[in-house]
Amino acid sequence: MASQHTVRIEPLGKDNFDTWRIQMEALLVKSDSWSVVSGESVKPEATAEDASAAATAAAAAARTAWERTDRTAKSDIILAISPSELKLIKGCETSHALWQRLQATYQSAGPARKASLLKKLTLHRMTDGEEIRDHLRGFFDTVDKLGEMEVEINPDLLTIMLLYSLPPAFENFRCFRCKRFGHKAIECGKSRGNDEAPRKVEDLSMYASSDFSPPQNAFEIESAPEREKWCLDSGCSSHLCRDTRDFSEISNVANGTLNLATKASTEIKARGTVLFTGDVNGITKRVSVKDTLHVPELRTNLLSVGKITDRGYKVIFDKFAAEIVDKRNRQTVLFADRKDGLYYIRESKSECCAATEKKESRALKTWHQRMGHLNVRDLVKYVRAGDVRALEAFKEFKAYAERQTGKRIKYLQSDNGREYCNSEFDAFLREHGIGRRLTTTYTPEQNGVSERRNRTLVEMARCLLIQSQLPPSFWAEAVNTSNYIRNRCPSSSLNGRTPFEAWTGKLPDVSHFRSFGQKVYVLNRDPKKGKFDDRSKKGIFLGYSDVSKGYRVWISGERRVDVSRDVKFLDFSEDAIADKFEDFYDDKRQTNNENELGIEIELCPDEAKIDIREGDALSEEEEEIDNPGENRPGRGPGRPRIVRTGLRGRPKKAHHSARLADEECANLAEIPTNMAMSGPEKDLWISAMKSELEAVLMNGTWVIHELRSLIDAGIVGFKCFLCPSGVDEFPHVSVDDVKKTILELLSTKTVLAFHAEFERDEKMNLLKGTYEYNTFKFLRKSIFLYCIFLDDPGSYDTFLHTRPDIMELDAVKLICDWCIKYDFRCHIVHLSSAECLALIKDAKTRGAPLTVETCYHYLVLAAEEIPAGFTEFKCCPPIRKNSNREQLWHGVKNGTLDMIVSDHSPCVPELKTSGNFLTAWGGISSLQFGLPLIWTAAKMRGIPFVDVSKLLSSQPAKLCGLEDRKGDLSVGKDADFVIWDPEESIKLDADDIYHKNKLTPYQGKILFGKIIATVLRGRFVFKEGKICDKPLGKLLLNANILQTIKTQ
Repeated sequence: MASQHTVRIEPLGKDNFDTWRIQMEALLVKSDSWSVVSGESVKPEATAEDASAAATAAAAAARTAWERTDRTAKSDIILAISPSELKLIKGCETSHALWQRLQATYQSAGPARKASLLKKLTLHRMTDGEEIRDHLRGFFDTVDKLGEMEVEINPDLLTIMLLYSLPPAFENFRCFRCKRFGHKAIECGKSRGNDEAPRKVEDLSMYASSDFSPPQNAFEIESAPEREKWCLDSGCSSHLCRDTRDFSEISNVANGTLNLATKASTEIKARGTVLFTGDVNGITKRVSVKDTLHVPELRTNLLSVGKITDRGYKVIFDKFAAEIVDKRNRQTVLFADRKDGLYYIRESKSECCAATEKKESRALKTWHQRMGHLNVRDLVKYVRAGDVRALEAFKEFKAYAERQTGKRIKYLQSDNGREYCNSEFDAFLREHGIGRRLTTTYTPEQNGVSERRNRTLVEMARCLLIQSQLPPSFWAEAVNTSNYIRNRCPSSSLNGRTPFEAWTGKLPDVSHFRSFGQKVYVLNRDPKKGKFDDRSKKGIFLGYSDVSKGYRVWISGERRVDVSRDVKFLDFSEDAIADKFEDFYDDKRQTNNENELGIEIELCPDEAKIDIREGDALSEEEEEIDNPGENRPGRGPGRPRIVRTGLRGRPKKAHHSARLADEECANLAEIPTNMAMSGPEKDLWISAMKSELEAVLMNGTWVIHELRSLIDAGIVGFKCFLCPSGVDEFPHVSVDDVKKTILELLSTKTVLAFHAEFERDEKMNLLKGTYEYNTFKFLRKSIFLYCIFLDDPGSYDTFLHTRPDIMELDAVKLICDWCIKYDFRCHIVHLSSAECLALIKDAKTRGAPLTVETCYHYLVLAAEEIPAGFTEFKCCPPIRKNSNREQLWHGVKNGTLDMIVSDHSPCVPELKTSGNFLTAWGGISSLQFGLPLIWTAAKMRGIPFVDVSKLLSSQPAKLCGLEDRKGDLSVGKDADFVIWDPEESIKLDADDIYHKNKLTPYQGKILFGKIIATVLRGRFVFKEGKICDKPLGKLLLNANILQTIKTQ
């Protein structure tokens, strides 16, 4: 019976177990074998020896029947499995065991399975040509699988991930009911009785547009909003275009149907000539394509290769591009670039009127913005020289126009729309003796004036919104301002006059014009405002009032438009533009301040203590103290002192001078070391520093007991240098200091981190001060002076010799001994020497609570690759040889090194570009590139990404005591992750660097792994090259330290 009803199901593969299981279970139920497979029916036991013959025979028959059913079920399951997956069920004796093996393999709920599904969900993208329903089905299938494993995803984050998985074409949706952008069908006000659903399900993905994707600056835009691309198609018999706006001539006569390659068909709406511009080696060429069919349902425009060759042209295809060559003169007339397997015509992108010349003068650019991005030709010329609602609007216009001009309307010209052609409108026109003129049906070119006017206003409004970067909700204000501007712009149809001049007979005054979206401050005229309330309100300029002489300003804090004449405009620059429409929060950016820590400094002028006795002679400078000059500061606080000169007349008063905010005070300034060492008082400075150092060592003034209070406040660890750091604020410690510190912290759970470079001989510190090439220089180390002959300071080998491996080796030996002796948590930061790995591995084997990190630059760069004078490669400890780098990678693989960190250390260019490795700042900027750097290097060495994630995330979080909320993706922890493409290559250019001083040795490198977005606690902080406006970081300390900070 089973053979007569064979059911075919898709063989089990790696990705279809969920659907395969449902179909297979149904098939087994149908064949009455599911109870055996599921384990409900077990194999009958053998009867006892003393059982009757009938019972033994019945039991034997039952076992035989069970085994037959089991074999049948097992064979059905095996026949439904793909051959590549059969190795998984090897050794399974029964159908139940086989089924359990498949479930354990494909329906695992372990961490690896969860991580795999989360990765699949994060990287899920809708591909070109994919149906939206298939895309949604795949997305929510993954979500359901995670739900079965009890992995719940925040609905808001899930919504963000779904929207991000859609292509850019879905950024603005079009209502399928009214065909307009900006709202969904459920929000559409159009009557449901006139619903017009899309003709085909596969057309759903076409109801999205990217027309309103704003560039950063509409004036200096380098690429216009993407037009409908033209694709070369060798299988197309005619040229096809989907947009009527591309036609210069069109005949609205239907031409039948067009048969597609999928055996489907679509309607041909019209036929005509299309114009577009092509880019040939930077030269713009206008192309006319005749006999082009208008097919609205196309996804892209198609150029028929057959039609092109019929015109006497030759089409040459290669791997990356195609050329269309004129056979008559052998000149290339068009280029096509290959993208996603198709050849698209290289179109010119210089048609946008806002993208004219970047070298225009600042004044011309300013007026270009003020005039709503009017074309340059007219701008230069100007600078130099509903049915019922339609009728009511016409009545208002008629009354206003006739009263203002003193003339009467004779004719009304319109198209055949119902809002104009109805009985009420006809009756009104007859009543007032107004004639009617209508355009010919399906002839829009006869209504060109209004069509062009509408298009002009829409394009100008779009430019205004792009320029100001305001949200689309301000489109009405942009259109209103565009109309106001256009009425004051010259028109060729009026012989160069403006509509305002033609209407009023007066030249328009545009001195009050300002740039749309400009930040402004409006005078606060509220009579109820308090004495200490703001006298102005922050707003955004939207346009000009039609009924009063005032500006229309959007007041963000009050969410309303205010009309005022008392407006202060900020300079229209990048800083003044609302980078993002900040409507729901205040702009509270931090400003640079000399007193960044909030320390209050009280200045006590020394001159207040000076006693000038009677009879003392005053200098000219002192005599003028009561008559301050034009640039002299004003009087300061305090009573003036009496100056008695012994001369006739009243004594003079000497007032205290007010100190300026930027006045330099000698007693607060620190003299740089290089200035002190090169000045005339060099010997005195050396003597003073020597005395101070001896006093510190002799008196033991290190305050160790203060560390306890810091730990109680929530500090998780401390770092120290075993050699001079080169920065006065971070002095190094001695061996005795470390021992005292460990004994003080022994009962705590803190960690002591070491910069592991140690100098056993004072001669190791010789190359640390002020240097000169090929000269003798006396250098200071505590109270000892030495003399050496220097090598070339621009050579990296010179610097490398000053910090040999033995410095790290001695330091690591000391740290390992302390760690083992005191059983105290120690951590070695940025290890660079591979010679230390054996010591570290031995200490860990002996149970030392030791962790070790290395850095990106030690695993990616090598000393042999560093050119002379390129001091951006300098860091401490130094980057060592290539053989050392490979040994470090071996330490990463076997677990000797616990984590990889950035040691991000930026600096201003002046400290890094001298070309002298001995005096340049020691530090490398690399925080931004960590993931691509390590992934590229790890991928070459066969290290899986799971290990990379552990080294970069989990282990650092564990070191800092944050493993309860950071370090991996699991329930209850912060949703911190990056969305990236590990296979896409990137090139590190200066324009892509986000830190302030763009100095890095990685510039120009090509790496794998493009970061698309970064999510912090479920919120995007970086997405598609843009960083969030506000910092979202939090202080990651316990409640004790937070309480301490608040009380202080």
